[in-house]
Amino acid sequence: MCLESNIPIHKLEHPAVREYLAKQICTCSGDLPGASTLRNNYVPACGEEMKLKVKAAFKDKPVVIVADETAGSKGSQEMIDCIKEYDVVYNNILDLVSDSARYMGKCFQALQTIVGDHLLHFQCLAHKLNLVGDIFLKEFSSLNLLVSKLKMAFLHSRKMRNKYLSCIKESYPSLPSILFPAPVTTRWDLWFKALQYLNTYVDVRVDFLLTKLKRKATAAVLLV
Repeated sequence: MCLESNIPIHKLEHPAVREYLAKQICTCSGDLPGASTLRNNYVPACGEEMKLKVKAAFKDKPVVIVADETAGSKGSQEMIDCIKEYDVVYNNILDLVSDSARYMGKCFQALQTIVGDHLLHFQCLAHKLNLVGDIFLKEFSSLNLLVSKLKMAFLHSRKMRNKYLSCIKESYPSLPSILFPAPVTTRWDLWFKALQYLNTYVDVRVDFLLTKLKRKATAAVLLV
């Protein structure tokens, strides 16, 4: 139950959990097993049972390997070990999908030598787009600075966010009353969404910062 529901086994040591199980579930005499007992005596058996289910699922089925953050020959050896452990037939392995890092090319070559020439290598499109997104961030530094300033201006001020939403509702009823999206560097698509938002809400931004916001110094900085 704990494994399937992703509940750490050590939670069973909590007094409240043990009290609940003792009252509601355990009808036998003696104490409830502890986390270490379950981990040593029951988890391995559950693991072997799950491994059999995975082997059955892979049997006579085409397989695609999806790998990320895997280093060169070491990564290929780990894949081979996993393939052997789950009795996957080499001829059933069709593709390797990975990022476009150079070491993944070496990993594919090592894997193809063992699996066979039929193995194909596909580089993940999402990683390609991520590289394109990084170029935009570097080339359009002024836009990136504006996005960062606006993000920080609204991030820690609930009062400012509420005033901004009120400004949209009162003066621009045709626009949805939504806040400026807060992009992060690890999710470059949010940066593009932030630019789309600024393009749509440019009049709102200028009106709010110059007329509705009393902190003129803040407004001047954000409008530069």
